[in-house]
Amino acid sequence: MLQSLAPYLQFAAQMDGPMSHPFAGGQVAMFSRSSPDKEGDKNASNEDAFALLPVNEASGVLAVADGCGGQFNGLEAAQRAINALAESVMSNTSPELIRVSILDGFEAATRRVAELGGGAATTLIAVEINGGLIRTYHVGDSQAMLLGSRGKVKLQTRSHSPVGYAVEAGMLTEDDALGHADRHIVSNVIGSPESHIDIGLPRPLSPRDTLVIGSDGLYDNLTQSEIVELLRKGPLTASVDAARTAVARRMSGQDATAPCKPDDFTLLVYRAGPNAMRRK
Repeated sequence: MLQSLAPYLQFAAQMDGPMSHPFAGGQVAMFSRSSPDKEGDKNASNEDAFALLPVNEASGVLAVADGCGGQFNGLEAAQRAINALAESVMSNTSPELIRVSILDGFEAATRRVAELGGGAATTLIAVEINGGLIRTYHVGDSQAMLLGSRGKVKLQTRSHSPVGYAVEAGMLTEDDALGHADRHIVSNVIGSPESHIDIGLPRPLSPRDTLVIGSDGLYDNLTQSEIVELLRKGPLTASVDAARTAVARRMSGQDATAPCKPDDFTLLVYRAGPNAMRRK
């Protein structure tokens, strides 16, 4: 059992099934595993990393980093980014200062990844949960969604990629984007001197809302409607397991007409309890 107010960081995870844990007045279920293309390769690893960073019993930060595959030291870049964010957030004991500590963590992550040299880079997304509100911070194409229990998508962060921007501008449909040859290109990453942090406005959490945070292994293999249907309701661990199974099936190519992009895959899913609904 994880300690409720201790940080939990996971690097190069090879999980066989989802885990769950109390967090920020609610519950979070998590899963992470390397791409099926890497199985049997002793030199390959899961370049995703994630963290659960509690500030107090009703507030904290969830984060996912996806080291850029094909770049130098993708795993090390993800680790450095998560460690930098964790150190900054966990040095803060005040919920009122979470925003500042996250931004300081992103800046520290940028410096540490850049120090690796060789073009090392990673995505990084963090979601603040605080007094009945959430706020997103991200660089890259790891994304967050906020789902209502009836299936309404209340929030989805945009992918910092040429394809993601084209979808947002209405130039590509979701189906076109999932099959696009440039889907893997990311235009904003931690480690680049030109990177920028996309900061969302505070959003209220309703009692049955579901917060979804994932690397592109989720969003490049399942459509928005599939993610909503799998994760919007039901026991958290069972929902995450269903999503894990669906992603694995897509990555294996079993669905001939569906999107298929083998990749490392990390998923965090959170639902609030009564303690998280108290606004400051």
